[in-house]
Amino acid sequence: MRLRSLHLLTSAALCTAGVFAQNDECATALTINANTPTPFDTLSATLSAPAWPCVGSTAPDIWFVFTATQTAIHRFETCGSSYDTALQIFSGSCAALSSVGCNDDACVVSSRIELQLNSGDVRYIRVGGFSSSSGFGTLAVVPVVAQPVSLVAHYPLNDTGTTCSDISGNNIDGIYSGGLQGQPGAAVGTGASVDFNGAGDHAEIFGALPLDQLVNDFTVMAWVNAQVISPGTTVMRVFGNQGPAGSWSFGLRGNAGLRFTTHGVLDYDLAAVFNAGQWYHIALTMDVLNDVTFYVNGAPVGTVLGAQPASTPNASYMIGAWNPFGTIPEFFNGNIDDVQVYAGVLTPTQVQQLYSNPGTSLGSSNPICCGYCDFTPNSTGQPGIIQATGTNTAAANNVQLSVIQLPLNSFGFFLTSRSQGHVPGAGGSQGTLCLGASIGRYVGPGQIKNSGQTGSFSLVLNLMQQPTPTGFVSVLPGENWNYQAWYRDSVGGAAVSNFTNGRTITFN
Repeated sequence: MRLRSLHLLTSAALCTAGVFAQNDECATALTINANTPTPFDTLSATLSAPAWPCVGSTAPDIWFVFTATQTAIHRFETCGSSYDTALQIFSGSCAALSSVGCNDDACVVSSRIELQLNSGDVRYIRVGGFSSSSGFGTLAVVPVVAQPVSLVAHYPLNDTGTTCSDISGNNIDGIYSGGLQGQPGAAVGTGASVDFNGAGDHAEIFGALPLDQLVNDFTVMAWVNAQVISPGTTVMRVFGNQGPAGSWSFGLRGNAGLRFTTHGVLDYDLAAVFNAGQWYHIALTMDVLNDVTFYVNGAPVGTVLGAQPASTPNASYMIGAWNPFGTIPEFFNGNIDDVQVYAGVLTPTQVQQLYSNPGTSLGSSNPICCGYCDFTPNSTGQPGIIQATGTNTAAANNVQLSVIQLPLNSFGFFLTSRSQGHVPGAGGSQGTLCLGASIGRYVGPGQIKNSGQTGSFSLVLNLMQQPTPTGFVSVLPGENWNYQAWYRDSVGGAAVSNFTNGRTITFN
């Protein structure tokens, strides 16, 4: 009986070795399907050509072939295998292979490659090892589909009590700690902001599942105005959590740039200059490939490649601090306003929309949202931005246009049209005319404005007297009207002009 058992075990082992030996070369690659972890064993394999580009290897390798059945990012990985693996992906045919990815140690000593594939794409997969390493493990191919964008948390920081209110509808409220004070907001539409003293002030949001689930494929943004900032300033955290290694936070590295951190794993640093006492809108997206793209004032400023997702923190989130009770706390010194967190990666257009419409969020019920068209910086280094408050009900006749971030003491006026346009350098201007034909001008008594010492001006509209080239008309329900501002500037002592972005309002 014991001899028979030994014989069966030996036969099973030989059969297993034979199965894996079948895919010793590309021509005999075994088919692997998505979401079907497949065991492998390289002990009975041999080394095949071509040479490995990402690791010096004399280790045996085996081959698989995969055909994508959907258009998505696909993750190929040997994570958790028993030895130091290497992984390479090829397009083409076995007779004409073209390497499209190679990795040694993406997950500890195991391997991971992520590629965008279209449905029907065929890829050959070679599994080997570092140096002469061989052994057994599991190969998996997992389609990674980016999630739809949804608002997870929105902290307007307009609070007057101790509760840091989330207005997203998810009720992920926090509690203020320290002697925080309310200050004017970043811009028209944002209400108030909170002044953090850099020495203990913060808001704590206790463990929240919707936030904990954001280990990649998410977006974070806020308005910030640092009061004390220098190249030697430590990282001033704006938002993040203080969980275990791998948990994440976001902030400024003094005036040297931006930092997003998966703590203890990777600092995603990007150079950028920030001036003390000036408002900035900062944002980041972390995609399903774990790459981080940074934005400043609505514009993308760079991408830093990542290696792995953040960890699920199961810990408190902080506004204005990281590790406030630890031996090396990091605090924000200055004002923070309108913190927003999204599941999913916002597009550059969406980030710019939120920058140009302060205080709003995607899906906002603001009836006179949103801005459109180009931004062109003026002599302040920032673009002029047009905003609107009131209601889009034509009969209510309640709309006020405002312009911010203009040069001081600059003259300007508003324009309007039923149609949109895009004419860079119109009339010799440095900006872009965002209106189409039949443009009306608000140049009547009291309508030509000066930005004064605030760099801003505003105008209450009379919707019963909307200017057009042929006279005044009334705004009617169902009509779309577009608005823009033209203003004077000076560059190098020469008089120039510029435009803000545009804003469209659909009236009912």
